[in-house]
Amino acid sequence: MDNYTLGNSVSLKLLNDKWAGIIIANLDETPSDFMNLREKVHGLSTLNLFNEVSKLNQFNLLDLTEDRRIALTNSGSSFKNILSELNRWGNQHANLKLVAEY
Repeated sequence: MDNYTLGNSVSLKLLNDKWAGIIIANLDETPSDFMNLREKVHGLSTLNLFNEVSKLNQFNLLDLTEDRRIALTNSGSSFKNILSELNRWGNQHANLKLVAEY
């Protein structure tokens, strides 16, 4: 990378945020009820999930609909596609030595 840009900074911050990836990966193209999402995301309290959803809403990755459902925005769908590609790449290139180092 020649230049470390704001875009790089934001992208890497989101990729480094464990809950952002898990929340986005567990949302479908159709809006989801908060408690339905809560059932899919394990290891995070309800309050912390609410805070994470609010943060992702501020990043314009999620939208809160009028009926209080959670929906991926276009940016959120794009980020979910990137996560899927990273997962595919990791599955192709992962080996036991690499996994043990991280």
